[in-house]
Amino acid sequence: MKLSWLLPAVVWAPIAQASPEPLVFLSEQNAPVNYEDSRRSPAGFSVELLHLMWQQMSESPKKIHFFPWARAYYIAQTKANTVLFATSRTPDRENMFKWVCPISESNVVLVHRKTDRFNLASAINPEKVTIGVVRADIAEEIVIAKMQSRVQLIKAGNIEQTLQLLKAGKVDMIAAYEPVLYNAMDRLGVAQADYKKDMVLQRMTDCYAFNRSTSDSVILQYQQALTAVRQTPKYAELKKRYPMLQFQ
Repeated sequence: MKLSWLLPAVVWAPIAQASPEPLVFLSEQNAPVNYEDSRRSPAGFSVELLHLMWQQMSESPKKIHFFPWARAYYIAQTKANTVLFATSRTPDRENMFKWVCPISESNVVLVHRKTDRFNLASAINPEKVTIGVVRADIAEEIVIAKMQSRVQLIKAGNIEQTLQLLKAGKVDMIAAYEPVLYNAMDRLGVAQADYKKDMVLQRMTDCYAFNRSTSDSVILQYQQALTAVRQTPKYAELKKRYPMLQFQ
């Protein structure tokens, strides 16, 4: 199947020259980790960290293309020399990409409305419980792995849509990356005090996920740059500006 409809042809022109292979950088709207700001400029911790890595490599900044997660995730698996971030690294995904780690860490959590007095562990009919997730997101994968067929998944395109499902009472709970969820609540004017964390499903490490075709020399170059950056005062200052994230 041809993939030309997924991205404008210009995207596949040589964008990055950190190696003989041109790299295409893909991301999603997932503040505060990565997103486009009010001027449509790439922003977020993973973006700023990537810029520090390019500086370490004496490379000029590259264009970052933003897409819905499911589309970007598919492209990164099927199109050579693509890089998707921030991507949670799991055993199931291990052989799907080549990895440069870590970006940050956080928890995937289950959240419900306090007024529902809901508890998944004590639910009489868990097969009737509905959980909202972002389509193809790590939270969906974790819920499927841990809950199997005991719950019903309602899939949305992004965290904002998922949160609206919960707010409107269309799902019993949502599963999401904790800092991203609380950031979305703040942006949408949703009071965190009205919601309760039911449980932590899993702690995740986010990374830069390179298409499997990427040469090992490129992976080594980026990994060495990340490792070096993490030892610098600039990295220490960067972490201070993102207190909602956690780091190794």
